Amino acid sequence: MNIKHLKSFVIVAKNGSISKAAALTNYSLSAVHDHLKALENELNVKLYERTTYGILLTEKGRQFLPYAESILNTYDEAMEEFDVTKQSLRLSASETGDFLIMKSLINRYIKKYPNVDVEYTKSTTDISIEKLTLERCDLSVICEPSFTTSKAKCSYLCDLPLVFVASPKHPSVIHGLKAARPFNTLLSTMALPVIDDLLKTAGLCYSDFFSATRNIGDLYTIKDLACSGQGIAILPETLVGEDLDSGKLKRIPELNHYFASKIFILTPLSHTAISAPVRNFIDLAYEFLNPKKISQKEKSKK
Repeated sequence: MNIKHLKSFVIVAKNGSISKAAALTNYSLSAVHDHLKALENELNVKLYERTTYGILLTEKGRQFLPYAESILNTYDEAMEEFDVTKQSLRLSASETGDFLIMKSLINRYIKKYPNVDVEYTKSTTDISIEKLTLERCDLSVICEPSFTTSKAKCSYLCDLPLVFVASPKHPSVIHGLKAARPFNTLLSTMALPVIDDLLKTAGLCYSDFFSATRNIGDLYTIKDLACSGQGIAILPETLVGEDLDSGKLKRIPELNHYFASKIFILTPLSHTAISAPVRNFIDLAYEFLNPKKISQKEKSKK
């Protein structure tokens, strides 16, 4: 039996969803479906059924589940006992984290540690935490204005300055933010409660300035919409620097406060020591993005 097929089956069984299993295993939907089909062909039984409530195991599927779990446990024990696993690092990051830091960090990491097999996917914060909980991911980088969780270890990495920008032709730039309120749609990757809390840090109220929010998961799309005059965007300052310099976008004067999201590193809650690949990635992240914290750590050791 194929280990990947068994893993897909167990995760589908526990989550009741092929799409959820695909997200947690980093396989495609078609790959997970093929894994299940291969197992059914090998066992010559039907293991699951699709229902309006999701995936449900058949009686044969429920009978097979403990065997599949036992095989996977034995496989993991054998790999650990004989130390045949190649060093690997499974990473995930949110949309903002992916665009702003992960590509550069991973390139630096691979260059420094070429013998580590790096696996990387983009995930929402919720999916990242679930992957960490299920030990399907070693480290995740997320970007939130504030964040706490009891499901993973969470370490602050650095601030990510944010700016409110719009096209020079947008009514808020021409007539002022409050006067243009009926036309002010806020474009953001963040949910409204998060935006509201962010504005409150500067003593501001969302409803005083905006009439609607459009939640979009892609930073480039948000920037393009802002440039075309379709709203006011809240974006990382590093993403719009050239557009501000060229005059393609303008800061909103009334919102010219220091706003920042925070970048956090998440690792699994575990009593075992962090592996060398994970520790090396964390050290590299601080060296690259928060060198002051590294120097403070070094001073504390002396």
